[in-house]
Amino acid sequence: MKDYSIECAKDYKSSESDKVLLSELKALKANLTDEGKTFSQVLLVDDTTFTDKSYDLNNAVSWLDSAGLQPEVVFRESQLKEVCDEVLKVIDFDMLDPALSEQLQGENKYNNPSLYLAAWYLVRLGRLKHEQCSEDGCANNLINILPTSFEQDDGDALEIVKATPYSEAALKVENRFV
Repeated sequence: MKDYSIECAKDYKSSESDKVLLSELKALKANLTDEGKTFSQVLLVDDTTFTDKSYDLNNAVSWLDSAGLQPEVVFRESQLKEVCDEVLKVIDFDMLDPALSEQLQGENKYNNPSLYLAAWYLVRLGRLKHEQCSEDGCANNLINILPTSFEQDDGDALEIVKATPYSEAALKVENRFV
């Protein structure tokens, strides 16, 4: 198990924001290396809840590749549906905001990006298993470098994690919004 799993998400609305995100990722990787920490870089590609039809699935990976920041692990949200089901089975819905609770119990629960993010956090932390993520791909802590437009979804994802038996895992997630 690594010390950190780091992820940098692309901002499809602002190329200027993308430059800041990449700069933050490069600095983080350099700092962790200097501190002798082990880490893996991962990427979750939204192929289920993102509705922009101009979205190019390969663009997110090539964006990081072109900067010399290739992720070791790339997942698509759709690969996490079974893990989402596991999360839904263990949520204490009474602990959630009523609107979020209602959405996660409704027909459109799989349209909620926060559900996939919560599952992704729990897989990366080794709390839930996925056949394509070995223990070596898991980490003790997560650092996510994200556009500010992601704050609501990632905040809701942490609330979901807190409402599961793995609530302590929320303390292992650091979201940096730039």
